[in-house]
Parts: sequence; C-alpha cells; structure tokens
Amino acid sequence: SLSKFSFKIHQSYIILHNMLVYFYLISAIYIALVIWFIIGWNRAVRLGAFEKYNAKTPELSVVVAIRNEEHNIPALLDALAKQDYPKEKFEIILVDDHSQDNSTELVRKYAQGSQISITLLLSPGSSKDHSPKRTALHAGIEISKGSIIALTDADCVMGPLWLTTLARYFGDESVNFVSGPVVITSGKGLLAGFQTVEFCSVMGSGASMLQSGVPLMCNGANVAFRKSAFRQANGYDTVDQRATGDDVLLMQKMHSYFQGSVLFAANQELIVKTPSVSTIRGFITQRKRWASKWNTTEVPFTWILPVLLFLYNFSF
Repeated sequence: SLSKFSFKIHQSYIILHNMLVYFYLISAIYIALVIWFIIGWNRAVRLGAFEKYNAKTPELSVVVAIRNEEHNIPALLDALAKQDYPKEKFEIILVDDHSQDNSTELVRKYAQGSQISITLLLSPGSSKDHSPKRTALHAGIEISKGSIIALTDADCVMGPLWLTTLARYFGDESVNFVSGPVVITSGKGLLAGFQTVEFCSVMGSGASMLQSGVPLMCNGANVAFRKSAFRQANGYDTVDQRATGDDVLLMQKMHSYFQGSVLFAANQELIVKTPSVSTIRGFITQRKRWASKWNTTEVPFTWILPVLLFLYNFSF
C-alpha cells in the first residue's frame, strides 16, 4: 500500500511538473507577444505625427451602409456636416439596405436643408453568395466621385477634423489604405465599462500588428482608401463570397497588392465613436460574429495569434 501511495505521489509530481513547464513556456511566449505589440504600437503613435504628411484637399467620398438606423442617422449626419473640410470637396453617400423604418425619410429631409452633397442610394440587394453590407458598400463606391473613399457605420460619430486628418495621411502618395481608431462610448453599467476596456485592447492589438507588417484586424467604422487602389486590387472580388469581414479582408487584400502602403493612424483627431452593446445577448452575438473571422484571412499563419491566446488563457 505504501508503495502504491508513493507511486501515485510520484505520478502527481510529474503531472504537476509538466503543467508548470507548459504554463511557464506559454507565458514566456505571451510576454514576448506583448513586447512585440508595444513596439508596434509605438510605431503607430509615431505615424500619428503630421510632419511626414503633406496638407492636401483631395475629393473625398464618405460611404455608409444603413439599415433601420433612424435613431442614429441624425447624429451621424450632424457630425459629418460639422467637418472642417471644404464643403465642395466631399460628399456623403448613404446606401439603404432595405430599411423598414424611417431611415430614408430622415436622410431625404436632412439633405434638403444641407449645404453638403448627400446622396441616398438603394442597395441592389444580395444573394446567398454575397454579404448584404458589402453589396451596399460596393454600390456606393461605384457611384462615388472622390479619389479617397472613407467608410464608417451609421451608429458612429466623429470629431470635426476627421476628414481633414484623413486627407493629410493621403498626402503621402505611398499610402493606399488607412485604418483609424474606434472607441466605444461609455454607457452605464458594468457591461458598458467592460466593453470600453476590452475594445481598447482589440484596437491596440490590431494597430500594433498592422504596423509590424501583420494586418490581422481593423474596424470598418473607420477606414479609408484610394479608389484607384481599390479598383487595381479588384475591390471586393475574391472576398465577396465570405459572409463577414469585409473591412479586414479588404485591408489584407490591399496589403497583398501594395506592400507597405497600409497603415494604422494613431491620431486623436481620427477617433470614431460607436455605442456599446446594451445587452448580454447582443454582446455574445457580436463577439460570435467577430470570432467567425479568425480563419477567413488573406494573410497566411494569422491563425497562430488566436490559437496562442486560447492556449494562454486555457493554461490558467
């Protein structure tokens, strides 16, 4: 009996030893990853300085896909109307994805009394092989007049220097795609506060990796690109059959076609604000949608990061 007991203790010791070796190994890799992120973030911050970029005022087109956004449209249009950018130099194209509320009526009324160019377009619709949002965005891009296309979401707001700052980055002729910062506006309660902190982590990680040459994440609420580059890369072709990830896949495609021309701009004037999800159910649905993109990528081996993060958290 004593021999069996000693053998079991020995087995337990071996198991514990192996678990600790695994934990220390995966923790060391995780720490190295964090250091890599810090280096990448510092690069993004340096890109936030304006010294490198020429002040130009190209024609800009802001394209937004909308669907049942009557509660958000007024705030978005107000924010765009307050842009400190020549009114004759930018246009707003809102593509309605078959809304069933008063979204389109609100847009028409706003356009009648506005000094800026606002176009309302009905999305041509989608099929089982096409993303509805991607179809709407593509329709808006096709009729746009600007040489620079800026994309955002209907539930977002931005500061008055958003377009001016975007244009400044494209003063560098080598830049074809800019990913900007998105923050969640703090609501009330623990869930809203959690989302605010968590989303900062997501944005920081995406920015760090992009500036380190691995474009894994961006947010379609705040991206801009040259229309000429979009066409050269055949736009959403080859990625259009995927149900989600239009923002990330387009960024990765631009990166593949034009090496070194994709960047994250860590500039406060570029911040776009979006509301937090108000319910646990909505939060889970949103995160499931985000997580579904983890292996739909144009860049090889990016699956390593989510697998590493899972193994690190599982190790506890």
